[in-house]
Amino acid sequence: MQALLDRYIARLMFIPLAATLIISAMLLLLIRMAELFDLVVNEGGGGGTVLQALANLAPQYLAFAIPLGLLMGVLLAFRRLAVLSELDAMLGMGVSYTRLLKVPMLYAAGLSLLTLGVVGYVQPLSVYGHEKLLFDLNNGGLGINIRVGEFTPLGGKVVVRAERSRRGGRELTGVFATTTADDGRMIIFSAARGELRQADDGQSMVARLFNGKIVRVDPASGANQAAGFAAYDIPLDLPPPPAFRTRGSNEREMTLLELSRLSAAPATEMSLRRQAEAGLYRRAAQVAILFFLPLLGISLARPPLRSASGLGVFLGLACFIIYNEFSLFGERLGFTGQVAPLIAQAASFLPFAAFCAVLFLISALLPGESPLSRTAGMVSRGFVWLRGVMLSSTPAPKAS
Repeated sequence: MQALLDRYIARLMFIPLAATLIISAMLLLLIRMAELFDLVVNEGGGGGTVLQALANLAPQYLAFAIPLGLLMGVLLAFRRLAVLSELDAMLGMGVSYTRLLKVPMLYAAGLSLLTLGVVGYVQPLSVYGHEKLLFDLNNGGLGINIRVGEFTPLGGKVVVRAERSRRGGRELTGVFATTTADDGRMIIFSAARGELRQADDGQSMVARLFNGKIVRVDPASGANQAAGFAAYDIPLDLPPPPAFRTRGSNEREMTLLELSRLSAAPATEMSLRRQAEAGLYRRAAQVAILFFLPLLGISLARPPLRSASGLGVFLGLACFIIYNEFSLFGERLGFTGQVAPLIAQAASFLPFAAFCAVLFLISALLPGESPLSRTAGMVSRGFVWLRGVMLSSTPAPKAS
């Protein structure tokens, strides 16, 4: 019976968890789609560039989507049990809230290992990969950056303009190019398409044009010569492409082991140590918070008596989002040194963890009552008490 119950709860949690994980990650990626399309239009990136940028951004958003998916999985699964009165039947059979916590905690344990791998190792590498991709696009995939619709010098006295660009500026469409010699003679090219590639010697580079026309202009004699061509190579005298920096210039590009070594090294500069500690505590909090989200989800999933309100789901999401923002704010305070990194992170983590634990204790001790109703009653009585204190401390008006 216990195994059947665990499988049933696991099945109820899996679908909303997976759906929330996928949908939230996709929505967060859509926020950056405008920037990615700008890479295609202005920087000459192709479809492969967009996919590579999405792959680099996915781990950064996955660290937020994992706890959100776990919370939604617990909320929706136990809300369904409560609305269909299956939760009451389980409690009537002697199954406690602590026993019902087994499957959500197993999910939290598995997702914590996944989160540890993402924030500890995958995300730092993806952040560095994304920065390198932007650097390559800004400087051209091969040291060349051809902007669509603009005249771009390509070393020496070669100027190229293209109507469309693909593959990081390597494939061009609607090409117009000019070369100018030292004596003033100019060669003008127009071609249907062109490619930037290595020359046959494998060392220098050329702009290979296809299906176009060539016009040679000599200002001294005033003579012009025009001809057509099927393929024509323009030699390019390009400087070597700039090299990208090494990984590890900031804490977002460091793995957990690198952060721990940097924070423990006695010779580390104070500012770098603060950044390393702030990043280390923030990532530890991202993993540890997963074990408190099931407490929050089970507590808020049960609607008030004789009600099917979904207020608990909304409150659960709001509480987690607010906590996440405070956690990020604490990390920034740790960066600047205004507050010790450990204290800044603990100031958001400990109150939220205590809030989740208190709500779960209310559910476990009063299984027949929704924590929302109990909490609302406590808040209402608190306001009544506060009002009474304020009225009692106000002096009575004197009789005239």
